[in-house]
Amino acid sequence: MKNFYHISLCKWILIFSFLWATGRVFFASLTIEESAFDGTESILMGEVVDYEIDGDKLSFTLRDKEKVIGTYFIKTEEEKESLSDDFGYGKVIRVTGTLKQPLENALPNTFNYRKYLYYQHIHYLFEAESIQVVQEEVLPYQIKNKVANYLKELEHSEYFLAFLFGDTSMLDMSLSRQNGISHLFAVSGMHISLFVWMLTKLVRKQGLVGQLITFFFLSFYVFIVNFIPSVLRVVLIYELKQVRKYTGLNWTNREICVFVFFLMLIVEPFYLYDIGFQYSFLISFCFTYIKPKENRFVNLFYSSLVAFIVSLPITAIHFYEVNVFSVLFNLFFIPYVTYLFYPACFVVLLFPFFMPIFSLIVRLFEWINQICASFTIGLITIPKTSEVIWAIYGFVCFMFIRKSKRLKVSLVLLISLLMLIKIWPKFSNNSFVYFLDVGQGDAALFIAPHQKEVILIDTGGYITYPKESWAVSKKSTTQAETIITFLHSIGINKINTLVLTHGDYDHIGNALELLKLLSVDKIILNQNEDTYLEAEIKRLYPEKIDSKLSSSFFQIQEYTQESEDENDASLVYRITSKSVSFLMMGDVSQTVEKKITSLVYPSNIIKLGHHGSYTSSNVSFLAHVHPDLAIISAGRDNRYHHPSQATLDTLSSLEIPYFNTAEVNTVFFVLYPNGQYLVYY
Repeated sequence: MKNFYHISLCKWILIFSFLWATGRVFFASLTIEESAFDGTESILMGEVVDYEIDGDKLSFTLRDKEKVIGTYFIKTEEEKESLSDDFGYGKVIRVTGTLKQPLENALPNTFNYRKYLYYQHIHYLFEAESIQVVQEEVLPYQIKNKVANYLKELEHSEYFLAFLFGDTSMLDMSLSRQNGISHLFAVSGMHISLFVWMLTKLVRKQGLVGQLITFFFLSFYVFIVNFIPSVLRVVLIYELKQVRKYTGLNWTNREICVFVFFLMLIVEPFYLYDIGFQYSFLISFCFTYIKPKENRFVNLFYSSLVAFIVSLPITAIHFYEVNVFSVLFNLFFIPYVTYLFYPACFVVLLFPFFMPIFSLIVRLFEWINQICASFTIGLITIPKTSEVIWAIYGFVCFMFIRKSKRLKVSLVLLISLLMLIKIWPKFSNNSFVYFLDVGQGDAALFIAPHQKEVILIDTGGYITYPKESWAVSKKSTTQAETIITFLHSIGINKINTLVLTHGDYDHIGNALELLKLLSVDKIILNQNEDTYLEAEIKRLYPEKIDSKLSSSFFQIQEYTQESEDENDASLVYRITSKSVSFLMMGDVSQTVEKKITSLVYPSNIIKLGHHGSYTSSNVSFLAHVHPDLAIISAGRDNRYHHPSQATLDTLSSLEIPYFNTAEVNTVFFVLYPNGQYLVYY
C-alpha cells in the first residue's frame, strides 16, 4: 500500500506539473508583454549580463529595468584594448545613447530578430555613444571573467568557449549545421558526465558530501554559461537522478526527463521557443525508449538514425534544409568529439604543453568537416510546412520509436510524408512575384506556375568599406545566406535565370555568393563596360552568360538603352504573367524614361527606377504607364534619403499608391490563372 501511494504521488506530481506548465505557456502566448521602458530613455545603468567584442563592435546585454541589447562602435585600437581589459561580466556600467526597437525579418520565413529577443524578455536595442564602468563585479563574476578571459587568450579559443562555455558565437557553424553535427557543440549529458567524473576524482569525496560538492560546482557551472536552457536541462536531470539514488524516488529516466521539461516551462514558458531546448528535450526523451544494442556500432548507428528522424522537423522549421548523410557523418563525429576532441579541451587546460596535439585534433576535425560538406547530394530542401503535417510526422515518429515491429511501416510513412512536403509547392498553378527587402538595393523574384521557371532579377548587396585589421569582424553571416534560406522556405533550390540589371554593388553584390551556393542555369548581364563584379562573374561562369532574357512562361518585352552611364544602361523589362504586367526599371534616370515612353505599354505594377530617387520617375512617363501600384526598393535610414520627396509628390499627384520595402519589408504578389492578383506585405 505504501509503494502504491508513493507511485501514485509521483504520478500526481507529473500531472500537476503538466497542467501548470500548459497554463503558463498558454497564458504567455496570449499575453503581450509590455516593456518597462517608454523608448525615450537616453541614459541606462545596470549590470553586464553578457558581452562580446568582435572587430570594432562591442555588443553587450545590460540588465537595467529589464534586459537590453546594446552596441557600441569602438573608435580606435587603443580604445579596443582598454575595453578588453576593463569590460566584463557583472560590471555595472553607465551608457548614453538611443533606444531602438529591434527589426523584424525583412524576408519571409527567415530569422525574426525581434521575436527572438521578445522570447528573452528583451524589447529594445540600445545604440551607445559612450560607456563608463561605475562599479566592479562581485566575486562570482570575477571568477567568471578570469575563466572567460583565459579561454579567449588560448589558441583555438572558439572551441574552448563552445565546449566549456556553451558559447558558439565565435564559431562558423555553417558547415557543421550543413553536415548535421552542430548538436555536438551543445553541452549535453556526455559533457556533464565527464565533468562530474573529473570533479569526483579531484575532490575524492564519496556519498552525500561528494554529491553536495558536485551540486555546488554544477550550479556554479550553470551560472558560468548564463543559464543556457540545454545546460540547465542536463544539470537538472543529473541532480534528480542523484536524488533518486539517495531517496528511493520511484521515477524512471523518462519521467525525470518529462518532469524537468515541465519544471523549466513553469519557470520560463518562453524556453519552448529556444532551439537548443527543443533539440535537447526531444532527442533525450526519444532516447529513453531506445534499448541499447549489444554491438556498439549498431547502437551508435541506431541512435544517430533516431536523433536525425526525430529532430528533422526542428531543423526543417528553422533552416529548411536537412542532410540525409548526417546519420553516417555522426558515426565518425560523435565518437571523435566524445572520446577525443572534448576530453582534449580539459587536458590542454591542465597541461598547456599539449596544445600542438590539440591543434592537430582541431585541424583534422575541420578538414573532415569540409570534406563532408562537399557531398551536397545529401542536402534536401524542405519548404515551410503546416504545423498539422509536422504533428502527423511526430505521431508516426513516436510509433517508430515505441514499436520496433512497426519499423518498416513507420519508415515508409515518414519517407512518403517527407516527399509530399518536398513537392507540395510544385502543386500550385499560381504565379508568384516577390520584391525582396534587401535594404538599400534591388532583388525581385518571378516564379512560374508549378515552379517550372524561376527568374531572379538582381540580388541586392551591402557596400562594405575597408577597415584596419583590428576592426574587422570575425563573423561571416551574409545577406546571401538569408536570401537562400528564404528561397529554400518556398521550395526553391535552383534559379533558371539570374538577371543582373547593371554592375552597381547594391544590385549584384550578393551574386557571387548566390552563384556559389545555389544552382543557376543562365546569367544575363547588360552590355556596358564591366564593373569588377561583372568581370568576376564572367571569368568564373563563362558558360552561363547569355545576352537575352527569354521565358517559356512569362511574356517579356525589353526596353534597355545603350549608355555610357551604368545606371542608364540598366536592363529594363516588362514581364507579364497572364494579364498582370510588371515594369522593372533598374536604376535608369528620367532621361531614359523619356526615350522609352512611346515604346512602353501600360503596366499594372512598376518597380520605380533608382530606389525612388529624384533622378527617376518622370511625371509624363508614369502617367503613360498608368500603374495600379508602384514598388520602391529602398533601405531604412539610407544615406541617400531614398525615396525623394519629389518622387512621392509625383506619385501623389498621379494618385498612384506605393509600397516602400523600407516600411513594409518584402512585398509579394499571388497571380491567379484567371488574371486576378492579390498583393501581400
